[in-house]
Amino acid sequence: MKTLLALGLVAVAGASQAYVAYDNLYLNDAASLNNSIVASFNNGGAAAVSGINTTRLVADDLTFPVAFVGKKVTRIYWTTYNSNTTAVSARMRIRFYKNDGTATTMGTYVTGFTFAATSFAAGAANVWYFDLGANVMNLESTMWAGLTFDGSGTTTTTTQLNGLGQLIMADPVRVGSSNDVAFQSTAATGGLASGIAGTYFNFSGNPKANFGWRFEAVPEPASMAALGLGLAAVIRRRKK
Repeated sequence: MKTLLALGLVAVAGASQAYVAYDNLYLNDAASLNNSIVASFNNGGAAAVSGINTTRLVADDLTFPVAFVGKKVTRIYWTTYNSNTTAVSARMRIRFYKNDGTATTMGTYVTGFTFAATSFAAGAANVWYFDLGANVMNLESTMWAGLTFDGSGTTTTTTQLNGLGQLIMADPVRVGSSNDVAFQSTAATGGLASGIAGTYFNFSGNPKANFGWRFEAVPEPASMAALGLGLAAVIRRRKK
């Protein structure tokens, strides 16, 4: 896991050149990225889970273009915000679920990744990314992407963990789509389960409940051509 940028820096590290399957971040333009942030939302509800201070899970629905359904994810970006007035150390745990939950539960757990504790500067908004490498995660038509924090290996208190959350981004989503709905678990959780109890919610449309995510994946060559991204198609046209 790597940090891409801390908002407010003059330069923004360039995004990878893979094919974008979902995106509501402006990764090549720091000004646009900052302008697209409309609010933040703290996970909250921190409590001890198996002896480790842990927050609630907060997740968003992501719908991917048809060409990417079933394709392997290569890189994932997500956002965080520390509303504390001091730096806080915590682990980020990103979690992914099928879109088959009930009105009061999250869907089937697909996979997730846990990262070593990192320090979040006071008042800092960050974008992070993770290259999946040999880890396999294939996209479905619609999935839920979530984040939870814990204090494993740190002295971070539940009060401090309650000050950590995600960024809410301006509509519309640039690639893919997302409904005006998010999910928050009822209790603190590491997110490693299916059917997590919780509440689906929004902010009455102001802003829309869309958190900052970006997925990059590898579609089949035919799909790339359909998307206007097929290198082979470009070469054939040049030979004519």
